[in-house]
Amino acid sequence: MNNYSLDRVPEFNESEIYSTLELIRTEKVFELDDFIDGFTNFDKIYITSGLLLHITSRELLDKTLEMLYSFGQTPQYDGQFEKFLNKAKISSYTSDDLIRIEAFCYYAFSLYVFQKSFYKVITKDALPLFKLKLVGRNIQVNSDLTFDFIKRQYNQFMIDYIKKIPSVEGQKAEFNKLIYASAEINLKWDSDFFDNSIKNFEILRDNTNITQLSKAPYPFIAVGAFELFKIYVSKYIIDPYLDFGYLKKKLESPEINLISKLTDLQFVDWLKDEDLITQKWFDALNAKGGFNSLKKLEFGHRLNNFNVTFEKLL
Repeated sequence: MNNYSLDRVPEFNESEIYSTLELIRTEKVFELDDFIDGFTNFDKIYITSGLLLHITSRELLDKTLEMLYSFGQTPQYDGQFEKFLNKAKISSYTSDDLIRIEAFCYYAFSLYVFQKSFYKVITKDALPLFKLKLVGRNIQVNSDLTFDFIKRQYNQFMIDYIKKIPSVEGQKAEFNKLIYASAEINLKWDSDFFDNSIKNFEILRDNTNITQLSKAPYPFIAVGAFELFKIYVSKYIIDPYLDFGYLKKKLESPEINLISKLTDLQFVDWLKDEDLITQKWFDALNAKGGFNSLKKLEFGHRLNNFNVTFEKLL
């Protein structure tokens, strides 16, 4: 869940926000070098929505929402903020707090609407439901989970498309286009959102053959990760409880993200199914009920062994 604190200090003052809104309205902001190839409705929505995180006044919030309405972004959320307020306990919040709460909520709403419209292009599957809640002085929203879900679906959509291209040269050319486009988005928005995707696309491109593109076996996300996992197991598993615990927690950590989320005992079941542990250790690990946290397990030698083994995917 992403957290937005009501005590977060705005990075822009009201004058700067008003000036930016005017530049967007007149489209002069898009004359900057970042938009030399033209601008889209996404550019307008992205910039305007981002301003909501820095708004502290009623007048400025209304003006910003009015502009988002003009882009066709928020009408489908008519009444949603009121429904949210009815569920949240707001008696302890000041009028200034409520303005920030509303601004954060509409930022999250706007982002989700964009995600949903993009998602419909690549699949008919249902996008995870939008979840928003007020906890103390924090707004919590599941936009990180929906973003991750969309990215995975999009990557699979592109891989399925490329697999249908009959020639190796054609497949590699499409991967190069995909890598370039992903890197361009990262650069344009100063983001690392597609970093892991780019690495995996490069691996797929470099290992493309005529008959079939590789696909990571469950529960791995990246192609080649399972093979490296087995190398790590063969070299560095001494105490299964501590070493498998570290390996699992590290692989699923947000910065690594090489394995799908599993409970600890689901992971133990998978280890047994793959004959990576004996029945004795299966029983012992189940009896433990789960592994320790990554913070308790990550020591110098384990981190070094992990980095050496998984270097090409990091």
